[in-house]
Amino acid sequence: MMTPSDYDARQLHHAISGIGTKEKILIEIICSRTNDEIHRIKEKYRENYGNSLEDDVEGDTSGHFKRLLIALLQGNRNESMNIDYLKANQTGVLMMLSFLNSLISKSVQSQKTVMTKFIFSVL
Repeated sequence: MMTPSDYDARQLHHAISGIGTKEKILIEIICSRTNDEIHRIKEKYRENYGNSLEDDVEGDTSGHFKRLLIALLQGNRNESMNIDYLKANQTGVLMMLSFLNSLISKSVQSQKTVMTKFIFSVL
């Protein structure tokens, strides 16, 4: 029987092997695993495929998406269940203001394109 780490390593390998990248698989696994799970997946990936997962992800992705995945693969996220609600609220407001400011300076057609891209990237 396959362990969860073996299964995840296999799915990640499938997502970045061959033509095209299956981004949804990368997001689902890498973004939802704990630090310990990430470390076990990386070990299994190297055992099973002879490469580092980070190297393979880096070679198959680009831009901000690549940077996000590589950062998450470090397995250094704060896993505390404590939430600083004031800081979370401030961060949310800053993100919204930044988003709105970036739209204000664009033409109407550019705004429509940005919004379409944003909506479809969230889905």
